[in-house]
Amino acid sequence: MKPWFYRQWFIVTLSIAVFAAMLTFVLLADSLERERAQQQLHILVLSEAGAVRARLEREINSTFYLTRGLIAYVSIHPHLTQHEFNEIAAEIVQEGEHVRDIGLAPENVVRFVYPLKGNEAALGLHYMDHPDQRTAVLRMMRSGRTVVAGPVDLVQGGRAFINRTPIYVSDPHAPHRKRYWGLASVAIDISTLFREAGLAPAIQGVRYALRGKDGLGAAGAVFFGDPALFNAKAITMPITLPSGSWQLAALPVGGWNRERAHISLYFLAGFIVSTILAAMLYLLLRERNQIHHLALHDNLTGLPNRLYFNLRLDYILARAARQQAGFALFYLDLDDFKPINDQFGHKAGDMALAEVGRRLQGALRRSDTVARVGGDEFMAIVEDLTEPAEACAVAGKLVDAVRTPIRMAEHDILLGASIGISFFPRSGHDADQLVRSADQAMYHAKTRGKNRCACDQAETITDCPS
Repeated sequence: MKPWFYRQWFIVTLSIAVFAAMLTFVLLADSLERERAQQQLHILVLSEAGAVRARLEREINSTFYLTRGLIAYVSIHPHLTQHEFNEIAAEIVQEGEHVRDIGLAPENVVRFVYPLKGNEAALGLHYMDHPDQRTAVLRMMRSGRTVVAGPVDLVQGGRAFINRTPIYVSDPHAPHRKRYWGLASVAIDISTLFREAGLAPAIQGVRYALRGKDGLGAAGAVFFGDPALFNAKAITMPITLPSGSWQLAALPVGGWNRERAHISLYFLAGFIVSTILAAMLYLLLRERNQIHHLALHDNLTGLPNRLYFNLRLDYILARAARQQAGFALFYLDLDDFKPINDQFGHKAGDMALAEVGRRLQGALRRSDTVARVGGDEFMAIVEDLTEPAEACAVAGKLVDAVRTPIRMAEHDILLGASIGISFFPRSGHDADQLVRSADQAMYHAKTRGKNRCACDQAETITDCPS
């Protein structure tokens, strides 16, 4: 009779189980790959959109700052001549590649325009007589700040963004007060602005759209790109203007769920081989990890042993020396432990040691290191601790944790702890000196009674406050 592991039902069952496991791994890998591709696509779109936003803000704000000289000049010379205006405006137009034209409107009536050719129709324009422009002007006057509006249809033809800045001059009747003189307007050419910012409806695999926000342009109106982007889970980010903002939407061409080729047979075969190798490697590494853990940890308490502690101490010493930081080393010896073994037996003593290990770990931070380095001796490293008063407070917590009665069967086991503390670099610059200093401080504390601690202060040892 065949053994059960040779029977057909077992072979079929095992084959199905292996196939199901492989299929599960393949599907999981496919899912992770799709997620990774999605994250990469998200990062790509975010990076591209961020670059577009930065360029847009740079171009708009650089154009805005070009007009500050004109505004300052008018504030000081409110009765400037046409010649003076032309000289300043010509310089601005030459420097600002997006500047289409510049106008000054004392009392909100356009009196100066540069260049005049092609913009004659703008002269004499009273903003308050044009509802589509009056709203932005009134908003500018109320806020006292620059307002960017648009795109707007220009009286002289064409469309542009209009940058309007209020101008204030000294009141002749009250020199310490400012009165509203009028405004400076700069028409920003839309095509050159978007071109210099690298903005197009679709570029580098990303689609873009822009809309007004905070009352700029039509309320929430999309003035660039496909309005549907704002309802398609696109990435949105603000474009900061001198006053208010726009909103930029970015979406990858083809959407977030781009079609991806199916896993090829070569990939599937490679994945199967990788799975087998990974399983073998996992078993080997797990075995090695268990051996490594047993070599570096105390079997009774589960805490690091002396070998692990020494390695950890060397590492922290080297790092503290590089960073010019400090730390404290605690040497703890249990008081009255031997009578526990004599009275209750070694099993009870082992259980008490395990409980002490858990309590010491609980009294310290997760980033601190506590180890069992001898029969009833423990050591701990607490980083970024250099003051004796703070170290004594930590030692007090450790003493309290140990001296709390340990309930075992019908008995309460009472233990105490004597603790010595040394400090890097005050007590020494190498591991041996620090351990020796902490050990000496511990014996000093033990001679003073139970449940005490002492600090090594380079040349002297001082008791911690009781």
